[in-house]
Amino acid sequence: MKKSFIITGAISAAMVLLGCLFKVQHYPGASFLLLIGTLLFSMVTLTFFLIYRIKIKRNNFDLVAAIVITVTCWFLSMGLLFKIQHYPGASFFLFAGQFLAIFGLLPVVIISFNKAENPLSGLNFIALLAGITGITMASTINYSRESLAGHVVSYRQMNNYNYFQMDRNEALFALVSQDEDLKASADRIKAVSNSVWMEIEEAQIKLIATTDQLPMEIAKEMEAWEMQYPDNQDVATQLFIGSDYFEPSTEPGSALSLKKSLEDQASELRSLMKNPENQKVLDNQLGLFFESVSNPPETWEVENFYHTPAISAAHVIESMQSLSLGLEELAYRDLMEQQGSN
Repeated sequence: MKKSFIITGAISAAMVLLGCLFKVQHYPGASFLLLIGTLLFSMVTLTFFLIYRIKIKRNNFDLVAAIVITVTCWFLSMGLLFKIQHYPGASFFLFAGQFLAIFGLLPVVIISFNKAENPLSGLNFIALLAGITGITMASTINYSRESLAGHVVSYRQMNNYNYFQMDRNEALFALVSQDEDLKASADRIKAVSNSVWMEIEEAQIKLIATTDQLPMEIAKEMEAWEMQYPDNQDVATQLFIGSDYFEPSTEPGSALSLKKSLEDQASELRSLMKNPENQKVLDNQLGLFFESVSNPPETWEVENFYHTPAISAAHVIESMQSLSLGLEELAYRDLMEQQGSN
């Protein structure tokens, strides 16, 4: 039985570590390795360990220690899996695991180290694995304050610029609308752009509401930099990517859905333009925005929303609004050129 839990433990540890490597590098099979490795450890290895410890127990302390370590390791391993895979319930498993680790596992480890003749006994070996798991989880949760502050500054600058851009577009719209021949085109530009703006704005509100677990009505009155948990790396993945890294969600409000709305806006505005140079500028702006800057290249949605802090996702969404406003301005200016040529 001892060999069984050691062998299965080694195999599961190897699969989890390899799965983490694949996850970081975005190789195929990461989810499979993490899932199978964690389930093997939590369901098989821990079961073998508990049976083995019950068989060789010398007193009630050994029995209590075995149960505490088994349950703690189970919660920690499931919390790690749920956290990395962005499954719902990760917070519960993490909290329960950390609570048991502090008030159950830690006292047991201290007592067992004092009692055990061999410090590397099976009991302490499993306890050590649990400690490593906890450290690994902490490294996946924490995000430097400096990086978060950088995202906040960038977001606020982009937010201020967008308000300025909205005022400028309103002025351009009023100017172009004075020409009866161009008023219908101006109205169409405004309607299309406002529709995209509202869709992106709703995604921003939903991000804030989900991150801080607030009603949408309250989130509407907030800015992203006011979020209490700007370092949350699960919400952006859940909302904009979904559970499958290789097949991101296309549901309304997802990253791919927002991307398509911007592309549709660009296509509609391009059809209203007469100047080929302006059409070329529009295409370039759209292409550059969705171009990958990572090495190796990633898809735009994964690069910007997968396992990223909530404030970083908010900054990307604000950038999408900026792009939409810029395309709208370009379309108005093209109409002004048409107005001047008439």
